[in-house]
Amino acid sequence: MAVAIHFDKMLRTGEVSDMVELADREQVTKPRMSQTMVLNQLAPDIQESLINLPATKGKPDRRGMRS
Repeated sequence: MAVAIHFDKMLRTGEVSDMVELADREQVTKPRMSQTMVLNQLAPDIQESLINLPATKGKPDRRGMRS
């Protein structure tokens, strides 16, 4: 969520001209950038909840996420 907010600020301030430039600069695919930016459309209370989640270390174990 914090990354999405940061990217939105970069767009609003003109640091980057569009999401294509932002994706290239951040070395992510354009679809991944779009997925990240859609977080900015969440309700403010949900955004706040995401920002206030406790920090985690390492990468998530995705084996348990598959159905």
